[in-house]
Amino acid sequence: MRRITTLVSNWWNLFARLAEPDKHLEAITSRPLLLNALAREVNHGRQRRLIITHTHAEAK
Repeated sequence: MRRITTLVSNWWNLFARLAEPDKHLEAITSRPLLLNALAREVNHGRQRRLIITHTHAEAK
């Protein structure tokens, strides 16, 4: 159970870094904001982009 919890925590940290690469987000404050986000991957040529759309009222 500890390994699963650690793995999910690491995935959350990676997702939070992709959403806001310039600053470190704490899980307690970023979770409500990012759980309402929709993400899609766009491939063009040899580039990949992750586009995140926030539906939370506090998102910019």
